[in-house]
Amino acid sequence: MAGKKSEIYLTVVNVDRDKLSMCDTRSAATPVFTFPPGSVRDLEVINHDLLASELKKFITGNNIAPGQVIFLLSPNIYYDKDLPNLSDSERESESQKFLDTIPFASVSSRMFHLGNNYQIVAINRDYYESLRGLFEQLGFSVMAAVPNFVVNSFGVKDNFDIEACRLILKKSDFILQNNFLTPSKPPPTLGEDPRKFLNNNPVMVAILCGLLIIGTGTVAFLTLRRPNNTRKLPTQVSQVRPTAVPEPEVAASQSAVVTVDKKDLTVQVLNGSDLPGLAGKIQKQLEEIGLVEIKTGNSSESAKNTLVTYSPRVSQEIRDLIDTEIRETFAAVTVRDEPVTGFDVAIVTGEIK
Repeated sequence: MAGKKSEIYLTVVNVDRDKLSMCDTRSAATPVFTFPPGSVRDLEVINHDLLASELKKFITGNNIAPGQVIFLLSPNIYYDKDLPNLSDSERESESQKFLDTIPFASVSSRMFHLGNNYQIVAINRDYYESLRGLFEQLGFSVMAAVPNFVVNSFGVKDNFDIEACRLILKKSDFILQNNFLTPSKPPPTLGEDPRKFLNNNPVMVAILCGLLIIGTGTVAFLTLRRPNNTRKLPTQVSQVRPTAVPEPEVAASQSAVVTVDKKDLTVQVLNGSDLPGLAGKIQKQLEEIGLVEIKTGNSSESAKNTLVTYSPRVSQEIRDLIDTEIRETFAAVTVRDEPVTGFDVAIVTGEIK
C-alpha cells in the first residue's frame, strides 16, 4: 500500500507590537501569543531566549504544526507613505526623503503598487529577522510578509479573525506577488527575457522594426548620393601625422563597467542548507563589512556547494571581502559572473564546514 503523502500546513501570523495572532489550515481558532514581559520592547527583541522558550510552549500547546508561514504586518509595526500622481524620479526622491525619517538602525523597505496607488513601506529589519529566526528554529519556513493594506485590497478587514485568516489562505498567490521579502518587479527589458518581451510588447516591436527599416533606407540613399571627393595625398608624406592610437590600458578603461559603493549594492542570500537561520547569519556577516541592502530567504532547492553570483557593478575589492567571509563558513564555494541578474550579489548557501 502506498504511503500517505505528508501534508504541508500553511500558517498566518499577524505580527503586532506586543503579540502574535495565528491561524492555520486545520484550526477554527486564532490563538494569541502575548510577548512575555522583558522579551520585546519598542519593536526590538531584547531577550531572545525567553521569547523563544515561551513561543515554543505556545505553539506546542496549541498544536500548530510546522509548515509554511505568511507574516501579516500590523499597521502598528511599520511606517508607510502614499506617493500617488508622481513621476518615477519624483517618487524615488520622495521615497528617499521618507526613508531618511525612519527611526530604526536597520530598515527594510518596498514600494507597493496596487491599482493606481503607490505606497512605500518601511519596517525594522532587525525585529522582523528576529521573529523569522524564531519560527525557523521551530521548523517553520517563512514564505511571505505583507502589510495589512495588501489584504485589505481583497476584502480582509483590519481585525484578525478566523474569516480573515481563511480569506488570506485562499489568496496566497496574490500575497506572493506582493511579498515584502522580494523587491518590486522591474519593468521588462529585452535583455532579461527576449521572448517574453516580444510577446508582451508587440506594438513597441513593430515601431522599432519600422524605424530600423526607415533608418537603413535613409543611410543607403545618402551613401549612394554622396559625391566622390577623393583628393590626392600630399607628395610630402612626412608632413602627414598619423592618427593617435590609444594605448591598450586607456582603451580598456574607457569601456570598463562602472562599479558602485558597498552601501548601494543589492544583495540576496537564500538558505539552501538544512540549517535554520543560516541566511540571517550570513546577512550579519555581510553587514559587518559594509553591505546594507540585503534580502534573505529560503532556496526552493537544497544545495551542497555554496554559489555566489556577481554583477559587473561589484568591484574586485568588494568581491575579495565577500569571498573571505563566505569561505570562512562554507566548505565548497562556486563563483560566477552574471551580466544580467536581479541583485548585484546573489548567494545560495550550501553545507557549512
